[in-house]
Amino acid sequence: MPADTQKNTPAPPTDTQTNASASPTGTQKNAPAPPTGTQKNTPTLLSVYLFHGDDELKRDTMLKRLTDRIAESGDLLLNRQVMNSEDIKDPDQLLDALITPPFAGLYRLVVIYNSEKFDKTLQDTIATYLKSPTETTVLALVANKLSSKAQLLQAVQSYNAKSIINVSSIRRSELPQHLSGLAQDYQITLHYQAAQSLIGRVGTSMTALNNELKRLAAWAVAAGRRELTVADIYEQVPALVEPTPWEFADALCLRDIALVLRMRSEMHSSQATAIFTFSVARLREVLSIISLRQRGITSATQIANQLGSNKKEWQIRSSLAAASRFNETELTEILRLAQQSEAAMKSGADAEQVLTLWLVDVCSKKAAPQV
Repeated sequence: MPADTQKNTPAPPTDTQTNASASPTGTQKNAPAPPTGTQKNTPTLLSVYLFHGDDELKRDTMLKRLTDRIAESGDLLLNRQVMNSEDIKDPDQLLDALITPPFAGLYRLVVIYNSEKFDKTLQDTIATYLKSPTETTVLALVANKLSSKAQLLQAVQSYNAKSIINVSSIRRSELPQHLSGLAQDYQITLHYQAAQSLIGRVGTSMTALNNELKRLAAWAVAAGRRELTVADIYEQVPALVEPTPWEFADALCLRDIALVLRMRSEMHSSQATAIFTFSVARLREVLSIISLRQRGITSATQIANQLGSNKKEWQIRSSLAAASRFNETELTEILRLAQQSEAAMKSGADAEQVLTLWLVDVCSKKAAPQV
């Protein structure tokens, strides 16, 4: 379809959706509904879509929506061709796929993965083709992250800006909130700390996180539960990645010794002294936050400014939550015990044993100043 006739045509995944949630259900509330009524047999589509980014779940969701729209105009069994850019040897092979007419349908779908690996000759071929594309072919180019100066991206941009679909990963700091939204789609509640724990167990791949969350939701609902806790995450989800010191300190602030010791057993590359040092620093920060709150400084932004650290707001919010589980007297005593533990480590005591005993003190909720 010529580009000049398509400028105002809405595409199934539009540019307003580039930051939409990757959830296949309720979290895509801003996405246009599938065609209905008179659109059912004649969906209006652009001739090319470029899905670029590293979020596989978001990419697959958007690509499926495009595929479903095309399927409404006819069976895709004989009208879909899936290729890998590395298997395309010359421009003629590419053009043959693009100009082949559909069989018993309005459109033919051509999907090309790893499009960022096109050599210059094939990129030139795409750019020339898009000046007068085949009206009955929808080309779906799937690529990992592309720079704004990439020739392929510029060629598609010149055809129609609405053809560019950004499927980049959600930022790490935004993942807990995003997972909480996904959990609602699965009829389950997932609070911030539990979401953080799930990320700590599985990693940041949205495909893996979504699959694990779906499984957990089914398990919880079958058990008559409507909420997933941190303990549930650690009991039900195998560790695919090693916990970070920050995630360990988050668990320590929950004051659940069983959880803390389980996480420590999974931190194979972290030395006891390093974990101890990081945890002490985190608890000092929590003590500072308690002091600031007593002076009426309560917002994450204000506290971050007062602490003068390079920590991000989400990290401060996490420490704010931890501050509700300690009082000033407890933390003062815990930090006094930390000084004794540090001295023991420096004197040659078994660092792992010293760390474990101190962790028990932190989680005991009985730390009190000696009299």
